[in-house]
Amino acid sequence: MNVNPIVRQLFKYNFCREETLKALKPIRELVDQYPGVITLAEVTFCEDSIVLSSQHVGPDKLHMAYNSALLVDEPISAKLMHDTLKKVEHYFSDGGNCWIVGNHDYGRLKSCWTGKDVNGNPYPDEFYHGIAAMLLSMPGTFCLYQGDELGLPEAKIPGDIPPEEIKDPFGKALYPEVPGRDGSRTPMPWKSYAANAGFTIAQRAWLPVPKPHLNRAVNNQEPDPNSLLNTWRRLMHWRQEQPALIWGMTNAKVLDTDEPLFAFIRESAEQRLLCMFNLGDTPVQYDLSAYPDCQEVKGSGFTADRSGDMLKIPAYGVFFGELNLSEDV
Repeated sequence: MNVNPIVRQLFKYNFCREETLKALKPIRELVDQYPGVITLAEVTFCEDSIVLSSQHVGPDKLHMAYNSALLVDEPISAKLMHDTLKKVEHYFSDGGNCWIVGNHDYGRLKSCWTGKDVNGNPYPDEFYHGIAAMLLSMPGTFCLYQGDELGLPEAKIPGDIPPEEIKDPFGKALYPEVPGRDGSRTPMPWKSYAANAGFTIAQRAWLPVPKPHLNRAVNNQEPDPNSLLNTWRRLMHWRQEQPALIWGMTNAKVLDTDEPLFAFIRESAEQRLLCMFNLGDTPVQYDLSAYPDCQEVKGSGFTADRSGDMLKIPAYGVFFGELNLSEDV
């Protein structure tokens, strides 16, 4: 029986070494000679990736670092997001944090947070639209892994990828105990009607394109303004028009809200933006009386019902409201 050798190793001499941090200064000095170039670190395989990744950024280190803060094996919740954002902002007080969820090593976005809510039900499509808004609104940068903007599920092994076609060295050596990482490395489906989904003109792609991915191909989603692909596109364009999200302070004011509502305020010299996300499958209400001049920001593709000071956010819904800069929040 195969056993993953990684779990039997103590990475004493090749992981989390202090020599690594010392090597960052000459790298940064070299990169700074070339305008428009940035550096990004991956810090995930350690006891506390938030703390360690924060040590890799700074004026004489790297520009950004991403960590495994959101790669948790539990359903998403307001508490999880609240605690994670507060911790990230503490250790990245001067910025430099980069968020990831989907990744070529850790699975697709659609498989994260167990892929199921607290009641064990698979997250519906609406959930991933709201998550896109949340990920693009939090302080820091965000890496979107190819195919996650289409909502691709992970390819199944052996269902979608026969064992004899596994390419990942871990999978090839340790299958079936360790199926490997090929499930999130399948080709990008551009055209549902084309060979290899339009990814390559070669006779065969590096990995097969799962049949369930064809329905989510780019050509099928582009004509639909409500598709997940167009939600990501719309949000990225909309984000560029929000000074609080582009030029805002590296820290947000995280609000103390009850489950399943996650909320924070982003602020810049030109804008103060209230960002609210219902992470549950039922509508939630929120009293806006503390923000009497709050006005809904249009263009994100999300909306909520409001009656006076009472705001009703639908299941997996999102609300963006612009606050008065002169108010003390």
